[in-house]
Amino acid sequence: CWTIIWTTDHWLDWIVERYRSPGEGISFVLVGANLGCPSTASMVQGYIPSVDDCEDPLWRYAMKNPLLKQVGVVVEPVANEMNIVKKGWSLAQNKRVSFFSGVASIDCEHVALIRPLQRPPSGTCCPANKTVTFQAPSVSARIERNGSHAQYVNQIGSLLGDQTIKHILKKESDVDSIPVKCSTVHDIVEGSHLDIEDVDVLYVDVEGFEFWVLADALKRRPLKLRPKMIIYEHKVLFGLKGDLDKGLQALLASAGYFLGVQDSTNSRAIRLDVVVDSLVKCGKVQEKNKG
Repeated sequence: CWTIIWTTDHWLDWIVERYRSPGEGISFVLVGANLGCPSTASMVQGYIPSVDDCEDPLWRYAMKNPLLKQVGVVVEPVANEMNIVKKGWSLAQNKRVSFFSGVASIDCEHVALIRPLQRPPSGTCCPANKTVTFQAPSVSARIERNGSHAQYVNQIGSLLGDQTIKHILKKESDVDSIPVKCSTVHDIVEGSHLDIEDVDVLYVDVEGFEFWVLADALKRRPLKLRPKMIIYEHKVLFGLKGDLDKGLQALLASAGYFLGVQDSTNSRAIRLDVVVDSLVKCGKVQEKNKG
């Protein structure tokens, strides 16, 4: 019974079963919100997000489990994309979700104290309570962009302007610069007024800044945020210099997480005590079956 190869849905089911009261769903923080709906569909007026074509595992889980009460915080810098996210979550029943649009979460100064040799590139810091420039696809780029990645052009955006351009867009005119407010994951959770004391899932998809967001979230003192499961996109990290993906794996290990199975885009880390609990249950199930 190898729980380490469970799918994300298996882990969400286990977290609800083991740690939540009857009727309660997951509590989550989603940084870099995107339902994962294709641009070609979401740009159509009157589009309704569907679990058949949108890939966000937390939203899909909420849609598939309408009787469970989901509680979460959703952060997305780009207002146009947040509108789609809000529309999707409005379809989910029994949810309490706080939305933070036009907000980014990269506190460079704090991270620099933790990992002084892995500081974000110059000009890309987002100190708490400040306003910085964020790069996102222009409306014309969302409509006109052709090619194999066209359907996902709405899902990119970053403080790394050149990275955004290299990722999919081909020219600077395809990129809009928008002002965003800076905050920390901790401050965002506390400002949600949802009284989230125990976060089940932290999902981070921030186009190459995953290392710095998670470093700040996991190492900030006092330590308030220690989710049972962390999902983060590693695809862009692989393409950046400085072995940031390896650094993030080391950071997660030092914080007490086990790197589980990963796909071509995302990695999943499970808190060690949660892994142990799942293995204990697995062992009991096997013993019962033998009997």
